[in-house]
Amino acid sequence: MYLEMKVKGLAVDPLSNLPILILRDEEDKRSLPIWVGLAEANAIAIELEKIPTARPMTHDLIKSILESLRARVLKVVVTDLRDNTFFAVLHLQLGGNEITVDSRPSDAIAVAVTVDVPIFVAEDILDEVGHLASQGVMEVTLLGQNVNAYRGELPGGEAADFALLLAQVSKVEGLERIRYTTSHPLEFTQRLIDAYARLPKLVSQLHLPVQSGSDRVLAAMKRNYTAMEYRSIVRRLRAVRPQVSLSTDFIVGFPGETEADFEATMKLVEDVRFDGAFSFIYSSRPGTPAAALADATPHAVKLERLQRLQARVQEIAHEYACAMVGARERVLVEGPSRKDANELAARTENNRIVNFAGPAALAGRYVEVEITHAYPHSLRGRWVGITVSTQPGSTVLQEPA
Repeated sequence: MYLEMKVKGLAVDPLSNLPILILRDEEDKRSLPIWVGLAEANAIAIELEKIPTARPMTHDLIKSILESLRARVLKVVVTDLRDNTFFAVLHLQLGGNEITVDSRPSDAIAVAVTVDVPIFVAEDILDEVGHLASQGVMEVTLLGQNVNAYRGELPGGEAADFALLLAQVSKVEGLERIRYTTSHPLEFTQRLIDAYARLPKLVSQLHLPVQSGSDRVLAAMKRNYTAMEYRSIVRRLRAVRPQVSLSTDFIVGFPGETEADFEATMKLVEDVRFDGAFSFIYSSRPGTPAAALADATPHAVKLERLQRLQARVQEIAHEYACAMVGARERVLVEGPSRKDANELAARTENNRIVNFAGPAALAGRYVEVEITHAYPHSLRGRWVGITVSTQPGSTVLQEPA
């Protein structure tokens, strides 16, 4: 069953301080919050005559496509909710036919508000949202492309950068850990580094893509920072949080990359000692500036470089994992283990999975485990007890009966 709903305004998520679009049914009895991007929120706000803005609006792309096709929007249907992500369908009239187009709901609703068409939501989505809202949340991840470039306002009108946003999120009662991804070195400010000294809820794990250790390649990629500046971020971050675990991204074989460029990347790996990396061979994308660059490096050479890089990163990561053996870790139990449904899988603060034997009732709780073995892609542990937070950065261990 689908309910017709109307846009009733914009609110602010108290956890992330990001915009929420509020939909309500015609009888004003049921509501649906949909988390939207800043651009989509601004687009909707303009239509609601809430606030002026000059920011670019991603839904303009959809509008321009519709106009070029001379398609008429009939309605928007929010169809599904999976893994906390909404899905929507635009129903269009094209000539004498009705067609559907999948879309992000934030884009679809921005279009719907602009052209004033009805919005429908599956009733079971409303039930699921209500169910989720009634559950306690102990760990959150703030998501965004270059999430640390966030700029916004607090309810009182105070300008907020990402460091201040993290400080506000850390005040949420009951919340015990804060993660975020993905960040950009160019936006990794001293204020954000200082947040690691002040906010114990901010986990000691960070994914900070670097892409290359060669200044020449970084310039060709238009990354707008140098390898030395990246090293400076790491040095200052580890000065306030020595135990922080760092992972990154690498692109190998960017057009024109020389052996010296690649060795600079390997030198960065040794200097920083990353605890993991996503690494790939460069793949040309039509229409991008890099697609026009000369690339004489054979694929076999690129592959050999990638394998060397991955092997060394994996060695370092395994050294970190082995150093955890014998230590006690506070972990969040995520549910049954993938390897053995009779065991549990939990996540450590440095984002490793540890499998251990324990009662299923521990799912969703923080427990303490002793790390007993380090494998290439996971840890093995022994359940010690349940941990209860008494104040930020302080916990009490309750041993199993």
